[in-house]
Amino acid sequence: MKNRKKKFHLAQFLVHGPTYHNLAMWRHPRTEWSDDNRRRPELYQHIAPVCERGLFDTVFFADLNYVPDSYKGCLEPALRYATQAPEHDPIPLLTMMAAVTSRIGLGATFSTSYQHPFYAARLWATLGHLTGGRAAWNVVTSLNQNQAANYGQAALDPSELHYEKAHEFIEVCQQLWIGHHGHLQPCATRYARGSGVGCRTTSRPASVRIGIAPMPTKCPPTPVNATWLDRQDKVN
Repeated sequence: MKNRKKKFHLAQFLVHGPTYHNLAMWRHPRTEWSDDNRRRPELYQHIAPVCERGLFDTVFFADLNYVPDSYKGCLEPALRYATQAPEHDPIPLLTMMAAVTSRIGLGATFSTSYQHPFYAARLWATLGHLTGGRAAWNVVTSLNQNQAANYGQAALDPSELHYEKAHEFIEVCQQLWIGHHGHLQPCATRYARGSGVGCRTTSRPASVRIGIAPMPTKCPPTPVNATWLDRQDKVN
């Protein structure tokens, strides 16, 4: 039996903020830095092709939808030292990076705890089309009181309930993506303009604890008929 060469996968960790690669890199004298740099898409449109040429599998954005207060029990240290704060939403960058690359995966964190599955299914199906099937969803449940407060929730749900909701959330999204609950199915590979029929669909409500998705996502199946899911449990 011939020896097979072992392979490993590379992912570039990013954050859409001043600490976009390393928590202290913005302070390093050799970093080409301006306060406007991390806010502009050109920075990330430079990083993505470099990673693609370096044979990375994906670039991945972590995202904290809150300012952490784990250290000293207050927000001041995170803001003072730019520890993932401030931070913009990374998801719009995925399409901008897709425009300057052709192969590399493009991933971002998106929580199941404070969104509706219909919105998530439509969002990630759209990203799948705009990236040519290269969008990756890092699925988290975000068990943090600060994030719960940002969405008007007075107290956190128990961990078990968070995970039950997350399983149902992903199940509904997958059903919407593959058509079990009303995905739009094109009549053929191209719209049948002669017949005037663009899409056909059947719609049945997906009743779950986290809500009901009775209508189709309005997005046809993605290029790979799925979204790359990367499950990551976050606990206190």
